[in-house]
Amino acid sequence: MNEVLRNILEFVRYYGSTFALLLTWVTIAWVYWNKRRNWLQKEFVEQVNFSLNYVSEGKLVMRTLAEMHARNVWINDLGVRQVIKAARVTTASQPFIKLDDPEDMGFIYRAVLNVLSEKFAETYLAQQLGLPITSATYFFAITMERYDDIRTLKLRVLLVEERELKTWFAPQLPEGQTIGITAPHYEARLQTLRAMHLLHEKAGEKGAIQLGRVVLGLRN
Repeated sequence: MNEVLRNILEFVRYYGSTFALLLTWVTIAWVYWNKRRNWLQKEFVEQVNFSLNYVSEGKLVMRTLAEMHARNVWINDLGVRQVIKAARVTTASQPFIKLDDPEDMGFIYRAVLNVLSEKFAETYLAQQLGLPITSATYFFAITMERYDDIRTLKLRVLLVEERELKTWFAPQLPEGQTIGITAPHYEARLQTLRAMHLLHEKAGEKGAIQLGRVVLGLRN
């Protein structure tokens, strides 16, 4: 046993610095390759895009409210890992982030609410002070969409105003109404929004993915 230990110490003494240098370069190469792969595949799973979705003049509109690293949303490293793990198993037919533990789902939704509350903090303060504001209820879902026409793969928090979710994104629109699509990837988003409508209809059912809910507004 002592001989084995002496051999290990001798190896570390003579080759330790070389081994450490080699390990450093291997790590650098791996990080570079991983980033290069993500760029080529346009996959940025650690980025979170907050997207407002609505219909204007009969056309689907998608607008970014904010974009940030996942660690700035789910501060807890375990929470980030759980979200990314769930994102890697989403499919075209099931783009929603789903965690098995309801408490974990509650945690990641509360983190999203914290980000939104910070972005609209002035509105909440104005409301508390009795100043005039305009507000509405929005539903949201955390997604990793994987349609063929999606330009980049990233985590997205999709927000839709309640009335629009119930009307514009229902499976059947009122007679004479249509939603115009200005680019192929908008059709993919439209499918997700219709799936959100279905989730809203199933709210409360056992095992159904639940949508988040938040009231947002602006000071008049």
